[in-house]
Amino acid sequence: MDTNVEVAQLEYHYFFLLSPSREVNDEVNKRKKLLNEIIPLANFNRYSKPHISLRQVGYKSDVDNEIIEKFDPLLRETRKFKIVLDGVDVHHHADGIKTLYIKIHNPEPINAIKHVINLQFQVPYDIPPHLTIARHISAEHFAKISDRLNEFNYSGEFNCESLTLLRRTAIGDKTSPYLKLHEIYFRS
Repeated sequence: MDTNVEVAQLEYHYFFLLSPSREVNDEVNKRKKLLNEIIPLANFNRYSKPHISLRQVGYKSDVDNEIIEKFDPLLRETRKFKIVLDGVDVHHHADGIKTLYIKIHNPEPINAIKHVINLQFQVPYDIPPHLTIARHISAEHFAKISDRLNEFNYSGEFNCESLTLLRRTAIGDKTSPYLKLHEIYFRS
């Protein structure tokens, strides 16, 4: 009998993000719908709510209270700010996969928030902030839209008044949906 079988352990995944206004959300969803008419999108692309990712982290235990107690006081002193969206762009990953996203004209306030988060987790700066339309687009599928990128273009703006913290659980490759754990409201 083999007693060296690994048992999958429950993990807790935390996701820090910024959410756009309803108007921007609707515009991004229109672009997702158009993209899905041209190439088949995976469900995680079709149904994920538009957002600006800040950081994802995982733990082997439930640290809900510790994360809230650490980040709420650090980030609630952030002043509300305007996010200006400035056209479509593509991130070309090393493995040939593409991400279609909307550029952020003024990333500085978002980078300041990411810096605070990254310092607490002792991780380096990562990719520049952006508003994803779809990720994990294969080279084959991207070829079908590469000459139509202007159809996904969008410029607009919204007021950023809070940061959302989501949490999900995972066992092996099975994950629960992300659920809202906490909202940190910025000051005026």
